[in-house]
Amino acid sequence: MTRLAVLLLLFPSAAAQEEKESAKSKVVVLRGAKLYTVSGAPIENAVLVIENGKIAAVGADVKPPDGAEVVDLAGKVVIPGLVDAASRLFVGSTDLLSGGSAEQDIYDLVDPYDEDHKESLQAGVTTVCLVPYARGAVNGLAVILRPGVDRGKWILKRQACLRLSLGTGGSEFSSVVQRYESYRMLKGVLDGAKQYKETWEKYKKELAEYEQKKKKWDAQQKKKPKKDPPKEEKKDEGKKADEELKEEPKKPTKPRLDPKNEIFVKALEQKIPVRIEAHTADMIERAIELAKEYGLKAVIDGVARPPCAPGRWRRRKSR
Repeated sequence: MTRLAVLLLLFPSAAAQEEKESAKSKVVVLRGAKLYTVSGAPIENAVLVIENGKIAAVGADVKPPDGAEVVDLAGKVVIPGLVDAASRLFVGSTDLLSGGSAEQDIYDLVDPYDEDHKESLQAGVTTVCLVPYARGAVNGLAVILRPGVDRGKWILKRQACLRLSLGTGGSEFSSVVQRYESYRMLKGVLDGAKQYKETWEKYKKELAEYEQKKKKWDAQQKKKPKKDPPKEEKKDEGKKADEELKEEPKKPTKPRLDPKNEIFVKALEQKIPVRIEAHTADMIERAIELAKEYGLKAVIDGVARPPCAPGRWRRRKSR
């Protein structure tokens, strides 16, 4: 009786999986719609072929494969999947406003079983960038996901960007003093990361020199004679003796690894882009200054109250 119950529980799951795989492998053709591509002019009366869940062909003269399921979309419009660049799906509202830190990865807070993404999929959103919202100037790391895709393949990019905030940090209002304080803090953090980077670069250089000297020292010890040779035999070896190491080299002290600064170093090296939330004219200009001074690959996020003269941004950026 127990065995029968187990089989009854397993059978629907196996059948559902088989049905899912069958639907995925089926060839579907969307025909007759006006189709907008990512680049280029729209295609009238387009034919779009989907095989194994992916677009196999698209155009006005594409012939539907034999046996394909054809869906007539005459009078309809087909567009590429939409991207939500600042999504809050899969993450609880209380987690979004926690204290931020550079190494805090929002993916660690993701609930993969959250069902709210289904409504977004129905609205055409196929890609989301989950960005952390925190109290403070440093928010954390974002992740780019594809809702509706198998969990083993739904991550497009971990550590998609480092999100910073100038004067907002989870709050809809900030005073001039708060905004300047957040700018001053970010500048201090970036200066610290720059110094941290230089410390590690110096250590790596000194370590390479140490390893070369240690190798030379070990070779000297193996060749060193047990007894000193006669003095007259040392005349031609005076120059060589000067080149020999007088004492065993000392290994440099390894700096302490700091997870927060490791992320900021990636930003300084443009390995991670930076999204700086800034809404007021003064902080937008501060964000541009930070990007230029520290060589950040930056995007300014928010911009609720931009300056009246956007041409001034372009001039500042080009200097």
